[in-house]
Amino acid sequence: MQGARRLCGFGIDSLDRIILGSNSAYLYIGIPSERNNDDISRYDYDFFHSELAAAEGFSVDTLGPVDGKPDPSVLAVFHDYIKAMPLVAEANQMSKDMSKDLMFELEVKNLALSDSRGNDLQKIIVIKVSNTSTQQVWVWSKAKFINRKYLMEELYQRFITGEEVETDKESDPFWDPIEVIHLGSAHIWLQSLAYCMTLEEQTELLNSEGKEEAILLISIIPCSSSGKYVPFF
Repeated sequence: MQGARRLCGFGIDSLDRIILGSNSAYLYIGIPSERNNDDISRYDYDFFHSELAAAEGFSVDTLGPVDGKPDPSVLAVFHDYIKAMPLVAEANQMSKDMSKDLMFELEVKNLALSDSRGNDLQKIIVIKVSNTSTQQVWVWSKAKFINRKYLMEELYQRFITGEEVETDKESDPFWDPIEVIHLGSAHIWLQSLAYCMTLEEQTELLNSEGKEEAILLISIIPCSSSGKYVPFF
């Protein structure tokens, strides 16, 4: 309700927004004595999922503002995000029903990353896929996820009608081989090399959301072209 998950009973007031499942959105209109002059036309499907996205920490009001206005690149990604939310919810439900042990999560690639010059990188929607049994992780592009979801739906239809759904790995839309993924990045300044100075420090390895994934221990040692240590004079 209003983008927040509710796990127990609760009361509702006029103009409360409720989402049931992945696609069913409802606006409660109270009895005449409870109503006011609010414009209800703004409560469309995108508004409901915007609230849900904001509850998950992704809102154009707080991300990438430019002169008080939303960054156009963030705004475009935001619309992609809210459109993909019900698809991810459906994929998670199919995975749960079929005991595939996979969890799908929406992420914004390069949300908090920049290049070596400090410029923002292009932001795109990706889907993080985690195996809850093996802890293996994959990152799918939006196009790959949508293609896989169509295949999942075909398999799921056979499952709910009681048909045989056993498939080999290559034909299973829930399966992917182990692959290398981009964990995160860290910026390391090399100014000490200009003075032939040794530098030892630690820095955070940040993922695309700006969250710490690891700590890098760095040792920068000036060397000659032959690899020998160059002392500072």
